[in-house]
Amino acid sequence: MQKQSNIRILEILKYLYLRTDEEHPVTVADILDYLNGKGIHAVRQTVYGDLQDLIMSTHSRKSEFSSITAIFISWTLTPWNGKTTTTI
Repeated sequence: MQKQSNIRILEILKYLYLRTDEEHPVTVADILDYLNGKGIHAVRQTVYGDLQDLIMSTHSRKSEFSSITAIFISWTLTPWNGKTTTTI
């Protein structure tokens, strides 16, 4: 069961990385369609929980939210030399 959960979360992260940005957010329904297309069974509540886990893992302090209408992912890349930061 834990393996399926890890795969689901990684697939959600992959989907968000490849398909979203500030101008192209997706809904939980979009994520569910993607997961179902990959043969991964999930329900709305599970995806909300996974998204909350992903959000919480990127913040140093815990925060709660009651609803998500649309989500996108923004990446910040820092080269090994640490001199320049680029946001995609």
